[in-house]
Amino acid sequence: MKHKKIWSVLVGFVLVAALGFTLAACDEEENSEGNGNETTGVAVTSVTLDKASATLDIGETLTLTATVLPEDATNKTVSWISSKESVATVSEGTVTAVSEGRATITATTDGKKATCVITVNAAEAEGTLVTDTQSLFEAVASAQDDDLIRLAEGTYAFDDNLYITSSVTLEGIGNVVIKKGDGEWATDSKGRTSLITVAADYVTIKNLTVQGAATIGSNYAHGINVYSSENVTIENVTAKDNDGVGILVNDSSVTLRNVATEQNGWGGVNVDTGEKTNATTSLTADESCSFGEPMQIYCDTEAMAKEITVDLPKGYAGQYVGTVGDVQVNRYIWTNASLGE
Repeated sequence: MKHKKIWSVLVGFVLVAALGFTLAACDEEENSEGNGNETTGVAVTSVTLDKASATLDIGETLTLTATVLPEDATNKTVSWISSKESVATVSEGTVTAVSEGRATITATTDGKKATCVITVNAAEAEGTLVTDTQSLFEAVASAQDDDLIRLAEGTYAFDDNLYITSSVTLEGIGNVVIKKGDGEWATDSKGRTSLITVAADYVTIKNLTVQGAATIGSNYAHGINVYSSENVTIENVTAKDNDGVGILVNDSSVTLRNVATEQNGWGGVNVDTGEKTNATTSLTADESCSFGEPMQIYCDTEAMAKEITVDLPKGYAGQYVGTVGDVQVNRYIWTNASLGE
């Protein structure tokens, strides 16, 4: 009897334990299925844009609107990307046109995508484009202040001095060479045979070569002659093989940037006060300039040098020089090289 009671107790314990495990399993299963109050994630079915294509000018912007469906999609965050950021960029749907070309803007949410093709127009050409000597002279003669005259790539042969009397910018596009022509040179009323004469304030000459100005009789011949003018800028210019100087600064204020002079008969740059008394004459040259002649930068007398403001890179020094090599010059010279070389 005693053994039967023990057996009965064991069986009862096993049954209770089994029942407990079963109830626990049921609770876990019920919890895994949810209690009906939790929200299940809603997947994105599509993304669309309000424009499939658009055309912009450089600098313009456009805002694209993305629609994500269904409306109750759990994730409605849109990421944006441009196929060519050099043409168009995008940020939070705002497209900015950068340069001419095409770019595809893509909007993505949960792997669903929509695209818009952006075409960016070429920038409208500014100023007056000239392609030959005659049209260049005509453009300069009729120019108003602040005009831009652009020279197409090529060689422009002059049989006269290009006389600038307006505050213009003369800009070469590509490889532009201005040289003396083969025809008979016709000088202006002041007898100049320089290739370019500047007689106006706020003139800029850039991106070209001036070469081969030739002396005719007693008329001087320089690459560029700046006369009685203020705030003239000469940039990315080479002046070479001219009978006079590469650049003449006469009673003027001139800034040189990336200017090179080579094999000019009188020297690189001549800075003088001109005929005026109490004239304001200044020359500023940056470190990218180079002057290939022994008389790199000079003025006619030591007394005149005291009336001139010259701002040159470190390494340049000025002094009065009687001779350069075997040549008597009697000039005040600014140079960064040993005289006589």
